[in-house]
Amino acid sequence: AGDPPLRTIISDLRKPIHALDALKTLLQSALAELSISLVGSSKTKKGYQDSGAQFSASEVRYILPLQDVILQQIVPTWHHLLSEEDSDSLVDLLLNPPSENNRSAPLVAVQAHTSLLSALRTSTAFAVNLLERLTEDWPSEKLHFELFSNSLGLTDAQLDSIWSDYLRAFEYFTRIVTGAERLLEQWARSNPNQPTSDSLAQLVLKLVNTGFFPPTSSPTQPSFFQTNYAAIQKQLRSKTSVQPDSNVSYTGIWSSILSSLPAPVVHKIATSLLGSMAWEGGLEYSPSVQRKISNNVRLLRGILGRLDANRTESWDLVSAVVIERPWPEQVAMALSQWAGGAELNESEKERSLGELLKRTLELWTSAQHVKFSLLSRHHYATALLLFTCALLPPASPALKALMSNQKFMSAIALYIGHTDPSIRHCGMLAAEWIAQRLGQKLKFDGWDEPGEGREWCRQLRKLLDDGFVVYSNSEEDEGNEETVEPEQVPSPPSDKQDPPTAPDQPTLYDSDDSLT
Repeated sequence: AGDPPLRTIISDLRKPIHALDALKTLLQSALAELSISLVGSSKTKKGYQDSGAQFSASEVRYILPLQDVILQQIVPTWHHLLSEEDSDSLVDLLLNPPSENNRSAPLVAVQAHTSLLSALRTSTAFAVNLLERLTEDWPSEKLHFELFSNSLGLTDAQLDSIWSDYLRAFEYFTRIVTGAERLLEQWARSNPNQPTSDSLAQLVLKLVNTGFFPPTSSPTQPSFFQTNYAAIQKQLRSKTSVQPDSNVSYTGIWSSILSSLPAPVVHKIATSLLGSMAWEGGLEYSPSVQRKISNNVRLLRGILGRLDANRTESWDLVSAVVIERPWPEQVAMALSQWAGGAELNESEKERSLGELLKRTLELWTSAQHVKFSLLSRHHYATALLLFTCALLPPASPALKALMSNQKFMSAIALYIGHTDPSIRHCGMLAAEWIAQRLGQKLKFDGWDEPGEGREWCRQLRKLLDDGFVVYSNSEEDEGNEETVEPEQVPSPPSDKQDPPTAPDQPTLYDSDDSLT
């Protein structure tokens, strides 16, 4: 019997290849043997037809060697030529295939994590970019479901072995982000008065590009902020560490790093920071919620800086990442307290809150928002508007100007005419509460009746009337304060394996020690 087709293809790929067409034929054959079709994919290219071959589980042993030869030999020599002919997907799909109608896709994707980790040194740009897409397209929960819930023709022992290899790569990624935070911490401690090295900004940029700053928290995706939440909080506690200025220099490190990165990258980092925190919907404001929000505000301020009314770039970030995206009401509490922070004097607070009010109104008064946003979005925007107004003094010019703000008045009319009574009541509550705070008489009837969103409005009004204030951990409690962490992140699910150990694979750095 002849060699299995994939084994023959790998052997041919390892030999000198003298023509691009010959390479494309080999890559097309590999895709066909793995039953990976480009039909219906956004990556469809000309010149490739599905051969109709059916993937055999006996060929799974050749996936990793195939990916290794592609990354070590084909990509460095041929990828730019494949790209020029719009045929680069022949390589991409052998590492990051679409899941639709591709039986072998989860097996290819799960092994690609190990292959790309090994290739980060020899083909860094390609491997980093593809790894970022791979972690987005194939998060761990999807990989696990596709591997263990579908009939792939593999034994339990084979599946467990493949999953264990993946977990070792996963844990190694976690060690990378832990080591990166320790590097920032040690630099802040040992070089508190020195400018941040460009290498630190390059490190953070590489972590962003490799997918370590995901937009939302996932139990099975390494996240810089999720993994290092407690360590960063410890660094940001005020004046109790052995080095009194360590929190200042740690914040300075982040300020220097973020100021040297492009705005879209900073927005990714800020989104990941917010997404790593344990936010909840609703309007509960118990002492435990207040402590959690205060801890999160400290983290926002420590990483992203103070909300100075004169720093346009900070407010552009707040608008793009916090105001204009859907978040639960607790984020509205945190953002208003971030703007009205206790570290600011009264004049600074008023200017900062005035800027937040202006930018919140851009959303709240938008006709598109009023007409088409979901109720949860209206709850968030209305809560943010009223929390901000509550922290402004009644004599504030920014607050008083609302009654003569034509866009605000027009938005109230849109709200009152809205066909959804729950959304209509958001606008009515905002108009009534702001008018009463400014000493004017405005009172809508029917607030005590059930349904149509009135319960939420009553709860928000009670929170405001009871005194929505900036909660701050007292100095004497700082040393003994309980750290409020996000929900614990379990290891990726698996039924039968020992705890993973770090693989002997090349990484972003020469060794773990180079991170610490």
